[in-house]
Amino acid sequence: MNRGLVLAAAVLALVCLTATALSQQPVPVDPGAVLPGVPQQVTVRVGDSVVVDGVPIGCEITRRGGRVVLECGRTGADVAGTYMTIVGARTVKVARLRSAAVAKIILTATQRGGWRACGTSAGTARAAGVRGCR
Repeated sequence: MNRGLVLAAAVLALVCLTATALSQQPVPVDPGAVLPGVPQQVTVRVGDSVVVDGVPIGCEITRRGGRVVLECGRTGADVAGTYMTIVGARTVKVARLRSAAVAKIILTATQRGGWRACGTSAGTARAAGVRGCR
C-alpha cells in the first residue's frame, strides 16, 4: 500500500476526531470542586449514594411507596442499635435499626401536619411522656 495514502488516511481520521471533540459541549465544572474546603452542591438521582469521608455515615436516594426519598444512616455491618432517617418531599421518619435488614419506625412527621412517636399520636405521646422506643 502507498505510504502517502496511509498517511493521508491517518491525518483525515485525526482531523475528524478533533472536529468531533471540539463540537461537543464541555461538562460544566463546579468552581468549588477545585478549591479545597469550599462546599459543593451536586445533583444526585435515584440509585445514587454518598458517604462522608472518614465517618461511617452515608445516604442513598431510593424509592419507597413510589416516592423518592433520601435514606441516611450509619454504614458498615455493625448497624444494630443505630438510627436512620428517611426524608421525603413532605415527610421525615426516624427508624431504629435492629439489624442490617430489620428496622422499626419510631418517629414520623409530616410537613404542615402532625407527628407520631412509637406509633402514638403527638398528643398521646406528650401526655404519656413517651421515652425511648424499642
